[in-house]
Amino acid sequence: MSERVHWKRRLLTGANAAIVSVFVVAIVVVAVDLAGRYRLRWDVSADGLSTLRPETEAVIEAVGRADKAVKITAFSAQQKGDEAWVKDRAVRDLLREIALRTDAIEIQFVDFDADRLTAERLGVSRYGTVVVEGPDDRVDISDRDLFRRNKEKGWDFVGEPVVARAVHQVLTSSRRVVYLLQGHGERTVDATGPRGLGAWIGLLENHGFEVSPLDLLRDAEGAAPAIPEDTHAVLIVGATAPLAPVEEEALVEYLGRGGRLGVFIDPGGSFPRALDLFGVRTQAGVVFDTVAVFPHEDRPVLRYGAHPVTEGLVEGNVTTMVAHAAPVDVAAAEGMVVTPLLATSRRGWIERGTERPAVYVEGEDGPGPASVVVALEATPPHPKVNAGRVTRVVVSGDTDLLTEELIGDGPGNSTFAVNVVRWLTGDDDGLWRVGRPPGVRRLALSVGQLRLVQWVVLAGLPLLAVLAGAVVWWGRRGR
Repeated sequence: MSERVHWKRRLLTGANAAIVSVFVVAIVVVAVDLAGRYRLRWDVSADGLSTLRPETEAVIEAVGRADKAVKITAFSAQQKGDEAWVKDRAVRDLLREIALRTDAIEIQFVDFDADRLTAERLGVSRYGTVVVEGPDDRVDISDRDLFRRNKEKGWDFVGEPVVARAVHQVLTSSRRVVYLLQGHGERTVDATGPRGLGAWIGLLENHGFEVSPLDLLRDAEGAAPAIPEDTHAVLIVGATAPLAPVEEEALVEYLGRGGRLGVFIDPGGSFPRALDLFGVRTQAGVVFDTVAVFPHEDRPVLRYGAHPVTEGLVEGNVTTMVAHAAPVDVAAAEGMVVTPLLATSRRGWIERGTERPAVYVEGEDGPGPASVVVALEATPPHPKVNAGRVTRVVVSGDTDLLTEELIGDGPGNSTFAVNVVRWLTGDDDGLWRVGRPPGVRRLALSVGQLRLVQWVVLAGLPLLAVLAGAVVWWGRRGR
């Protein structure tokens, strides 16, 4: 009897183990299938290195909406030790992220040495080249545009915005030229440091703009100054001296044919008289509000107006920072649409005193709300601007919002600064969020270093567990 009970128990135990094993295998199979169908990914890196930037996501969405064939072909770097492996890994990671987001872009990574036929077909003769092809255009990106050498003689990958710009370019097939006026104390194109415009100009270039300086008097070469015919927008950033009368005439003529103008000034800065056409003026004083960015009391937290430039910022509840800004006022005329892009709350004011901390003094200071940045459109027939198309103007009482310091610190400054120019040039279809200029902090391990990590995990950790067990055993043995 006991023998039968014993075998029965063994049979039940074996059957139970088999059933549990089948269920475990089934659960694993289902889990693997679900993981393949529904991917969940978390980027835990400090700088979001494995997360596409907002503008890249927007370009990918634009490809899907355009329903156009776009292909990215990346060629491997020259095989010279660990450097080539690191570069190839960075490019592959970016292409994989794009492929995970969309099926509208065809992705191909080619070994340059092993697949010379593809290189010859595309006319590629250099290692590390990335080719972006669209229906009617093509952009070739060189290795030096994708990587930047750092102080430790390594390489930082900065290619994501470059690739995104190329994709956007093959979709639009348009060259957009923006001129920064020079010769009146403005901030220059090549100015560096926290108060320079390098980060902003870099973002504009990544969005397909060609940014060039324009000195109307010097470039005229003996003729009457004129805005070049290829101009998509003229920007005046931080002028401290007035324009010459002939320059004002050239600016008025340009606006008269539907030109696009962005003027950024600081308190006490010089204002082009061409803006008199639109009734734009600045008031004396500095804009303050009861809510400011600590510890800077002259950096008020401003509110957005309803406008395509600010739509994404409002939806994302993202703040754009200004510093020591002048108030901007517009006396709207017939045929003009004026929208404050950035303004104080009703508790804001125009500070004209010198006491600190600043407080509103009735009769001395100007009451709020006060506008800092305004956008206006003059539709024909405008009483003073006889434009064949809509004239667009943006006037800002602050230049700091464009500087490297605030574009890096202000959560919404990158988006605001780029979208202002996009709107000016007529590219206002789906203005998107723009990420801050990336601070590269990438851990790029070579093949040898990865193998070392692999051996530490596979052999070192088990050995450590064995040693720990031996220590415990020896301790107990001695008791």
